[in-house]
Amino acid sequence: MQITEHMYLVASGDMGLALTHPQDCNVYAIKVQDGFLLVDSGVGVEPEKIETVLEKDGLSPEKMRAILLTHGHADHSGGAAYFQKQYGAQIIGPKAEKEFVEQALEGPLGLDIARQAGFYPADYRLAPCVFSDCVSPGDTRTIFGMLFEVYEAAGHSIGGVCYRAKIDGKQTLFVGDLISADGKISLQNIPGAEIAAYSRSVLALENVEIEALMTGHGHFMLNRGVVPIKKVCSKFRNLAVPENIF
Repeated sequence: MQITEHMYLVASGDMGLALTHPQDCNVYAIKVQDGFLLVDSGVGVEPEKIETVLEKDGLSPEKMRAILLTHGHADHSGGAAYFQKQYGAQIIGPKAEKEFVEQALEGPLGLDIARQAGFYPADYRLAPCVFSDCVSPGDTRTIFGMLFEVYEAAGHSIGGVCYRAKIDGKQTLFVGDLISADGKISLQNIPGAEIAAYSRSVLALENVEIEALMTGHGHFMLNRGVVPIKKVCSKFRNLAVPENIF
């Protein structure tokens, strides 16, 4: 589904637009030099549905150049191994979670707990992939001609990140699961979910220029993307815990 001239939504599960597998996160494609990038990769179950969406949008899967992972939770990173194997896509993700994703460590990613709770099928397993590069908050990367700035997103997971880039004239933040478009947080009873880190991550975004807010689930915002961030910051600054999506 084309969103702007250079940006597409190519996967979304039942917490979003139900384009692809029910457990998929929102996966975005960005046109770059000689191909496209993905931001996150879905859960890795029925990835051919993502390929179908790509093809309908005129994006040949063979031109997938890289995948930027916001964090290692399976609904975001589970498809990376498939796309790396099929198309040679480079995998770029947070340094703090590199080991967990590369070795498919279920404990630190909360996958074992989430599977027991019914978030994933009983036979689901995360496939390991190999990072081509890893990033930390404060880093910048030019990836196939597009400049990305990296911001902290710890608190939802152990060491997730957000990516900001100027796309079609707008400062666009790929926020993963840190904040929803209606100004809620995603704090679960899993490893890495920690309120002080969450507060630090969100407050660091308070004065960042953000027009488009591309969320990990649910609807996204093409304008006024800073509004839900300000809403969550206000709660944290008043020593409160913002509303949780769960």
